[in-house]
Amino acid sequence: MRERSKRSARSLPPALKSPPCSQAAALRVRIRWTRLALADLISARDHLAAENPLAAEALLSRVSEALKRLRKHARSGRIVPERRSLGYREVILPPYRLIYAVAGGEIQVLRLWHSRRDPTGI
Repeated sequence: MRERSKRSARSLPPALKSPPCSQAAALRVRIRWTRLALADLISARDHLAAENPLAAEALLSRVSEALKRLRKHARSGRIVPERRSLGYREVILPPYRLIYAVAGGEIQVLRLWHSRRDPTGI
């Protein structure tokens, strides 16, 4: 199972991966995916691709565009209501919620949460 996840992560579009240091400095904000968030993304992509490969590509594109916006405006996402005290933020990409935290010059993507799932697990 772990081997499959590693192979799947390598096949993600470059925009979903952290840029090299020189590009990150120019953008001022680095994107870092947690293991859980990356597993969420791969799982969502694989699930969608089994039924509709175009929907899987559209999801990856929407996530990529959201990350581009966050690099410019890291605090533009709304505060996650269920985790207000932790300061987590989110970008809504129906039916998903891209949950992230901002720390210094880094955005840490915490989860890609399907809105039908119980939010207590965020």
